Amino acid sequence: MTRPQRVPPSTYRLQVHGGFTLDAARAIVPYLKRLGAGAAYTSPYFAAEPASTHGYDVINHNEINREAGGDAAHAAFTDALRDAGLDHIVDFVPNHMGISTTTNPWWRDVLARGPQSEYARFFDIDWNPFKSELRRKLLLPILGDQYGKVLERGELQLELEPSTSLGTAVVLRYFDTRLPIAIARPPSAEELPRLNGVPGQPRSFDALHELLESQAYRLAYWRTAAHEINYRRFFDINTLAGLRVEDPVVFDAIHARLACLLKEGRVTGLRIDHPDGLYDPAKYFAMLQSLAGGVWTVAEKVLSGHERLPARWAVHGTTGYNFLNQVNGLFVDPASARRMRKVYAKLTGREQSFDDLLYEAKRLIMDTAMASELTVLANMLNRISESNRRSRDFTLNSLRDALVEVVACFPVYRTYVDEQGWLPDDRAALERAIVRARRRNPAMEATIFDFFREVVLPRDPNGGLASVYERRDGYPPADAPEAAERLHFAMKFQQYTGPLQAKGLEDTAFYRHNLLLSLNEVGGDPSHVGMAAGEFHERNRLRQQDWPYEMLATATHDTKLGEDVRTRIDVLSEIPDEWGRDVSRWMRLAKSARTILDGEPAPDRNDEYRFYQALLGAWPVDGVSDTFVERVQAYMIKSVKEAKFHSSWLNPDEGYETAVKTYVGRVLAGPETPKFLPAFTPFQERIARSGIVNSLAQVVLKIASPGVPDFYQGTELWDLNLVDPDNRRPVDFRIRACLLERVDRILALEPDARAAAVATLLARWKDGAIKLLLTTAGLRLRKAMPDVFLDGAYLPLETDTPAVQGRALAFARLSSDAAVVAIVPHLTARLVDASRPVPIGDMWKTSRVMLPPSLAGLVYRDAFTGAEVRAATSNGSAWLFVGQALKTLPVALLVAV
Repeated sequence: MTRPQRVPPSTYRLQVHGGFTLDAARAIVPYLKRLGAGAAYTSPYFAAEPASTHGYDVINHNEINREAGGDAAHAAFTDALRDAGLDHIVDFVPNHMGISTTTNPWWRDVLARGPQSEYARFFDIDWNPFKSELRRKLLLPILGDQYGKVLERGELQLELEPSTSLGTAVVLRYFDTRLPIAIARPPSAEELPRLNGVPGQPRSFDALHELLESQAYRLAYWRTAAHEINYRRFFDINTLAGLRVEDPVVFDAIHARLACLLKEGRVTGLRIDHPDGLYDPAKYFAMLQSLAGGVWTVAEKVLSGHERLPARWAVHGTTGYNFLNQVNGLFVDPASARRMRKVYAKLTGREQSFDDLLYEAKRLIMDTAMASELTVLANMLNRISESNRRSRDFTLNSLRDALVEVVACFPVYRTYVDEQGWLPDDRAALERAIVRARRRNPAMEATIFDFFREVVLPRDPNGGLASVYERRDGYPPADAPEAAERLHFAMKFQQYTGPLQAKGLEDTAFYRHNLLLSLNEVGGDPSHVGMAAGEFHERNRLRQQDWPYEMLATATHDTKLGEDVRTRIDVLSEIPDEWGRDVSRWMRLAKSARTILDGEPAPDRNDEYRFYQALLGAWPVDGVSDTFVERVQAYMIKSVKEAKFHSSWLNPDEGYETAVKTYVGRVLAGPETPKFLPAFTPFQERIARSGIVNSLAQVVLKIASPGVPDFYQGTELWDLNLVDPDNRRPVDFRIRACLLERVDRILALEPDARAAAVATLLARWKDGAIKLLLTTAGLRLRKAMPDVFLDGAYLPLETDTPAVQGRALAFARLSSDAAVVAIVPHLTARLVDASRPVPIGDMWKTSRVMLPPSLAGLVYRDAFTGAEVRAATSNGSAWLFVGQALKTLPVALLVAV
C-alpha cells in the first residue's frame, strides 16, 4: 500500500461504553493533546447489545451506540479531536454481529422468514446441512435443558404482542427471550391456553410442538451447538453470528455510516477486527479501501513465528502483536531456557513439550467447542471425494480423521487461498502441517493427505496463479464445477483453522504451559525463549522496509498480562536458580493453604506455579489490599477454566475452583500470610526493581522503532493488570493529569536542574511518573520529527559491553537532515543489587555504542534529561559511552543537535 495522506504519529486506545461514554472521552481530549498522543483510537462504538462493555457484539453498524452517548456525543467528541489537532481511529467489526432476538432486527427477520428473508444472505448460514432435520432451518441453541423437557415444563409460551406493521403478532417467550412465530393467523386469547399446554400433561404440548417444528428455526439445548450448529460463529460464541461481508450487498449495508464518517473526516483511520474470520480477507480490504480512499488501516492479524502479513492485503500493517513479542523477547534470556525447563519440570512434574501440549489442546477444542464446524468441513470434503472416481473410496470417517490431524498440526492461524490462487507461504504452511500429521500418524493412509493437499491448494484447469508452482501426478486438475467446489472448501477450511488456533493456543495451551507466563502472549510462541539483539534489529528493519506504518503495541484489551507485569516476569529468566529455590520454599510454606480433593492437592503444582508468577508480576506498588486479593482470585479461576484440566467454562468444577479461591485468600490475607509474605516480598522487590528497567526500555523501543506506537488506556503509568476483564477496569485520568502537570514542569527546566528532577522521579518510581515522563517526551518528539520516525531509515548500531553483566541495544533513526539515537539496556538483573538498583552511570564502565562516520561529528541532547552527549573518536572510529548516555536514566533517546 502507498503511504496514506494521514498517518498518526501515535495512537491512544480508549475503551468506550456505557461506563466511559463519548462525552467522557471528549473530556480527556486536552489531556491526550498534552500527553503528545497523535490520535484517539477507540473501541467499537456502534450500537451493540445492551450493557456491552467492549462493543464487539454490534447489532447495528449504522447507529452510534446510545449507551455511549449517541450521535450528539459522537459529534462533540470528534469536533474536540479536530480542534485539538488529533486524528481519530475507530475499531470496526465486519466479521460478525450480536444476534439477540430482541435487539437485532436482521436476525429476527431471518428467524421469522428463514431463507426467504432478505437478510438471510447477510449471515453465514448453511441452509442445506448434513443433518436432514436442519434443511432450511436455523439451529437455535438457547435452551437450558433438553428441548422436550423445556417444552413439557411449560417454559416455552406463546404470547400476543402489538405490532405496528402487522397488527397483533405472535411471539414465543422463553424467560427473557422473545422469538417470532410464523403462523397463518394469530390465535385468540382462548386458544393460547390450549396451545401452551399444561405441565404434567405431556400430550397437551403436541400442538405447540407441531407449531414450533414448522418454524424456520429449531430450538435446541445450548450444549448441542458444539456439534450441530449451522451458522458460523465468532469462535465458539453462540450469540455472535458470522457475516458474509464479501457479498457487496452486505458490505454496503454495514459500511454505510462508516462511509459517511470517513467522508466527513470524523474518522481518519481504521482498525479492522478479526479479518482472519472472513471468507476472503484480501477482497474485503480491497472493497474497504475503495470505500475509504486509502485511509490508514491496520488489521488485527496475529502472526505466528516468521509468518508474514499477506502482501495482497490493502492495509498498512497489523495491530502490533508481532512487535509486542519481539520487544518482550529482548528481556528474556535464551541462555537460561534449559535451566528454566528443568526448574519447571522439577517443581510441577510437567515435562511435555509445548508442541505436544498445543497439539492436544487443539484436539480437545475440535472434540468439544468447535466440533460442529469440523463436521461441516468433513461432509464438504466427503462430497468432493465422492464426485471423483479417483477419490471416492475415502470414507467420511477417514477424511474427518485427516482433517483433525492437519488442523491440530497447523503451524499458523490460517492460509489465504482465494480466487486469485495461492502463494508459496500458503503451500509452505500446509506442507508443514501435513508432514507433522503424517509423522504423528504413521498408520494413516498417505494418499488421503495427497488428496487433501490437492483440494486445499486447488488448481485452475485453464491455468492461473496456483498452477505455476508444481505439476502433480496422480490427480489431474478438476473441471470447472469441481474446481469451484474445491476452492469453496479451501476458503471455508481457512475460516476454521484461525479460530481453532486461537482457542487451542491462546485460550487453552497458554493456561496449561506455565514455564514463563510472559511468553504466553497473543502472537507468542512459548517454545522459543528469548530474542537476540540481531534478530530484533532485523525485524525492525523489515518492518521499516515493508510495513513502515504498522501499529506497535505492548498492551491491548486482549493481552494476557499487562505490559509491566510481563517485564517483571521476564526477569525470572535471568535468575532461574534463585527463582527455583524461592518457589520451592513458598510451596512448602503454603502447603497448609491447599485443599485435598479426591486425594490430590488443590490447586495442583502447575496452577500454583502460575500463581507465584502472577503475584510477582501484578504485585501492587502500595502493597496487598482486599481488592488485589479478589483480582488474583478472579484471575486464577479464569486460568483454571481456560486450562480445562480441572474445570472449564462448559463444565465447571465448583469444588476445585473454591479450593483455588480459598488458597489465594489464605496465602495473601489469611493464616499463612504472616509466614509467606516475609519470604516472598524481598524477592518480589528485587524483581520489581529490575522490571522497571525493562519497562522503561520497552517504552523507548516502542516510541523509536519503525511503526506507529499505540498506548492502551492508562499504560502511561505502570500497567500491572492481569487478563481481561482486569485490564478493562476504569482508568483514573485525574491522577494522570496531575502527574502530567508535574512532568511538564520538569521538562521545562534547564538541563542540570532537569536531570536532577528526573533522577528524583526514578528514585521514587512507584508512582509511575518516570514512565509518564518518558512517554510524553517521546510522543512529543515523534510529533515534532515525523520525517524521522514515520519515514526515516533504520540503522542498527553495534554495542560493545565486554566488562559488564548486562547488555545494551542501540539504533538510529535517520532522515535527510535529522538523526535520533535510542539506547536501552536488557538482561541487566545480574548488574544491579539493593545498593545500586538501576544500571546507570559508571556501572557500564567502558561500554560503547559504535557510530558510523555520518553520526560521528554530532552533538546529541537527551530528550528525557536534556543532558548533552558528545561522541568520542579515536583512530578513525567513533562511539558514545553508554555510561555517559545513561548517566541519569537507564535509557536514552538522543537527538542530534
